[in-house]
Amino acid sequence: MAITRLGGANAITGTIPTSVAPGKGKVLQVVQSVHSTQVNQGSTSYSATGLSGSITPSSTSNKILISVEQYYTFRVTTSSERQAAFKLLRDSTDLDEYLYALVGNNAVSSDFRIPCVSTYSFLDTPSTTSAITYSTQFKLNGTSSDLYAQNDGSPSTITLMEIAG
Repeated sequence: MAITRLGGANAITGTIPTSVAPGKGKVLQVVQSVHSTQVNQGSTSYSATGLSGSITPSSTSNKILISVEQYYTFRVTTSSERQAAFKLLRDSTDLDEYLYALVGNNAVSSDFRIPCVSTYSFLDTPSTTSAITYSTQFKLNGTSSDLYAQNDGSPSTITLMEIAG
């Protein structure tokens, strides 16, 4: 299909591909895991949230799209900024890190919990046909507070999609 941009002397013409290589970009499989067991964190060192999912790619050229919806809460006692950091791992390999901040809250008691959800996605190229496990970890980012993943059993999810490469 030919295209033409109208608009004077700088008209652009070209073609739009009508197809891509067969199967490329196609979703081959989807795996979703839900975790709802509460995990407490009061440290600036990473620890597991308990959320993980496993997938076995069918080809070394395929990619895995990871989507995470991580439910967590801050326990606050003052009206200062809180920061939580999340890390995405493939088996034991760090893939990416995400930082979330809560600013200007007004605590009403020593056990006031503010619910939050961190959502993020990552496109991985694992280059394997062996089973792989993706998981999340979390920590306080230099602030004084407590974090709770899946507070009171609220579910977090990780969705893994194998994309044909």
